[in-house]
Amino acid sequence: MKTCHSLFIVLCLGMLAHAADPPPTVDLGWIKANQSSEGWQVTRSSEPVTGINSLSTGDVIVSVDDFDFTNLNALSAARILDRLTLDATRVTVLRNGSKTQLRLHETSEPLAKASAMVDIKNAIMYSRDAGFPDVRLPDLSGHMTEITFRDKWTLVHIWNSGCDSSEIAALNELANPSPEDLRVISIAMDDTPDSILQFKKREEIQFLNLLGGDYDGAAAKQLNYFRLRTDLLVSPGGHVVFVGNGPSSLPRAWSLFKQAAHSPQN
Repeated sequence: MKTCHSLFIVLCLGMLAHAADPPPTVDLGWIKANQSSEGWQVTRSSEPVTGINSLSTGDVIVSVDDFDFTNLNALSAARILDRLTLDATRVTVLRNGSKTQLRLHETSEPLAKASAMVDIKNAIMYSRDAGFPDVRLPDLSGHMTEITFRDKWTLVHIWNSGCDSSEIAALNELANPSPEDLRVISIAMDDTPDSILQFKKREEIQFLNLLGGDYDGAAAKQLNYFRLRTDLLVSPGGHVVFVGNGPSSLPRAWSLFKQAAHSPQN
């Protein structure tokens, strides 16, 4: 009986290691999109800017301005989607089987648009099958830490010490009950050890915290950084299955983790 029980455990662990990842999702609050075979399908849109045309639920985004959107993973798709509220002017979508071009903004500043496109092209854009990049960043003492995102669910929180301490308190709760199931890592952008040590006087950080450097530094480009308060959920297979931004993104990431990690197939 003991042998059968041990065999059952081994089989379950094998299934967990090879379980299919959930479909990648990007949720920026005002827009939510899921990856499809043709691009990124909008499942919620409340476009916060006045546009000549607006995105609609069911639209499949295939390009933003002149940038191809069909073969991006969640990390890169989120960065491009964030531009829709800033300086993107044209979005091409599949709507009811036909390509439709939407104009989101009128722009009178072509140099600003060109600058934004240069910024995107200088970033590292990841294909849809690309895994989360391994990172090598310093901790508060300057010790370089290398993280390989494999074999365990990982939640990465992008922040800095100017953010509300309630975010770190929430992450502490996620990190403590079951660290064997979910690894929690925070990356502080444009921050210093002294600032974070001052922050820790208000709220202890009970998980690994690394320094991400400048907003336009090497790590920012590698991580496709676009805003603070961004949460990334990485599967044991190393793929980004969720990118969210804003006060609701952490609960959404936690909910997706619970559904995916504890589903019957896992």
